[in-house]
Amino acid sequence: MQAPDGISIATTEQAQLLFVAKKSVLSGHATRMLQLRQRRLQIECESMSVRNGFLSVSLILVAITYFAGCEPSVIIQSPATLFGKEITAVHQGKCIKVVDGDTLDLLTAENQTIRFRFESIDCPEKGQPFGSTATEFVKQVAINQQITVYQTGVDTRYDRLIGFVFVDQRNLNAELLANGLAWHYKKYSEDLDLSIMENDARISQVGIWQDIRAIAPWDWRKMAKSERDLYR
Repeated sequence: MQAPDGISIATTEQAQLLFVAKKSVLSGHATRMLQLRQRRLQIECESMSVRNGFLSVSLILVAITYFAGCEPSVIIQSPATLFGKEITAVHQGKCIKVVDGDTLDLLTAENQTIRFRFESIDCPEKGQPFGSTATEFVKQVAINQQITVYQTGVDTRYDRLIGFVFVDQRNLNAELLANGLAWHYKKYSEDLDLSIMENDARISQVGIWQDIRAIAPWDWRKMAKSERDLYR
């Protein structure tokens, strides 16, 4: 499959969340190494952290419900972590709108629309080089599909939730990073695996990293229009 502008897409088809209840702390499940030079990505989701030596019943219910194909909108109080972020809720529903590369709308089974901002990454802004490419990437994968969002926080400024977005077993946060369509948002994330993904994409010069003048979106947002025009 080819992304817009001829960018090769790395997928996480072999990635899967491991929901396993154990009385002892789960041993680490190492993330599969990215092989961007071969334009393929194999990611195994980060190890689940465990409180008090075992996963809560709520996390087990998430697994049972998810793999049974049910569509509840929210299950609260899972103690799991993903890429260093605690999962506070799990949302499932249909992606009805892709706002931009790192923002989309989910429609729940209860007909409630929830806006989500992708956790730990920052995609190019609209009008910024590769901004439309990142948006189209997410549209191709997620629009009108059933998605699962593992919520990590709340953005009260823009009235939206924050989380990791999955389509089947594909982690879109990670795929955007791996394909050079997002920056690792280190202001809000110190996760080493995500840093490695960004660095590998940079070394392979995919997506935004084809341009040595690439400007991070948090800097782009501060620039005047006349300054932005120099990079278009």
